[in-house]
Amino acid sequence: MIVASRVCPWVENRYRLVSLLEIMQRLDLKVLLHIQELSASLLARISIAGHEGLEVAMPVAAEELKPLRESILPDIKYTFERMNLPLSAKLIENTLPRIDENFTYEDLGRFLEELNHRFIDEAGMLVALFPDQTKVNFYKAKHLFGEEVTSRFPSATIDIEEAGKCLALSRSTACVFHLMRVMEAGLRIVADSLHDPGINPKTNPTWDRILHRFDAELQKPLAQRSQEWQADEPFFSGVAARLRGVKDAWRNPTMHVENIYTEEQSTDIWHHVGSFMRHLAAKLSE
Repeated sequence: MIVASRVCPWVENRYRLVSLLEIMQRLDLKVLLHIQELSASLLARISIAGHEGLEVAMPVAAEELKPLRESILPDIKYTFERMNLPLSAKLIENTLPRIDENFTYEDLGRFLEELNHRFIDEAGMLVALFPDQTKVNFYKAKHLFGEEVTSRFPSATIDIEEAGKCLALSRSTACVFHLMRVMEAGLRIVADSLHDPGINPKTNPTWDRILHRFDAELQKPLAQRSQEWQADEPFFSGVAARLRGVKDAWRNPTMHVENIYTEEQSTDIWHHVGSFMRHLAAKLSE
């Protein structure tokens, strides 16, 4: 037998996307129908009582009392627990022991009114974020820059994934922040190939300084370049070109707190950084 989880998927894992189908399955919309049916039954009973001169303070009929106590309210309570509505569930838990042969329609009316208000208040506090459906893949996919980049630059994996999530959620400046960290992983490897501590990203050189050093290396006679740059001139020329593309997209090679990036800018930078990292992964690795 499959036992349904008592918590909703967004509580089980707050860091994954949840589909509308999952929400509907977990919320179990029957709970709303149960409340509506109970309310309708109560109104009908009060209406009949009024016409027949009966008191609404009369006990709930036995044929209605048993399912109310043994199935309907426990089912609603269980659903509220799964929906992460503990106060609504607690109200039912506290009320169930009082539902006996002396429980009146007036009692039921007050209970349903309070339950309805508590449910509305609690449900109104639950919020959901629905990303642009055209960007959902950026949030949940792995190897966003390709499996080769993931395998060759494992230290950049988390930031690539976080940049993708930020892109999907339109957090453009945060996306650029993570992409800058991705670039750092690549730049460290390129700097190592020149054996020049002056452009080690750990010393926080500007991008202009890094690019000028790359250009200077490419302008040297082939025999005077570092061993790695001698061995594959086209590859390292491509490194410099792609790095310049990222810099131009970035507009400012340093990250100032007053800089705010638009979705268009962050998307442009995303593509440039992806191209840069894929180019590096073809020849280099950590």
